[in-house]
Amino acid sequence: KHVRLLHPPGAKQGETWVQVQMASGRALYVTDGLINEKRLPRGPVGWVMWLIGFRPGLMTNPAFKRFFLRDVADYKTWVHALLQNEPPTYFIPSHGQSFHGPGTASRLAAATALA
Repeated sequence: KHVRLLHPPGAKQGETWVQVQMASGRALYVTDGLINEKRLPRGPVGWVMWLIGFRPGLMTNPAFKRFFLRDVADYKTWVHALLQNEPPTYFIPSHGQSFHGPGTASRLAAATALA
């Protein structure tokens, strides 16, 4: 009863997020929609990622946004409603560094605002 599977609207590849309510707060695990890479890989793979729009730090995944999302505006509206109504304290991305604390929801909102 403390775990929810979430599906962002318009995600074409089966994007699934997992929300877990714990005694210490709410955790949000994200597969591809949001990433928090410390740095890009070196060499040709990193160059291609940079050309696509990847940058170090917390951001909406540019490949997800470009290739796997039908409507960016719907996605942003959904994410912002989720963050406002059910703010997470923990963020665990599939790609990159996790973080936690009282500012987690606002950091995620800022990252999706730039999408």
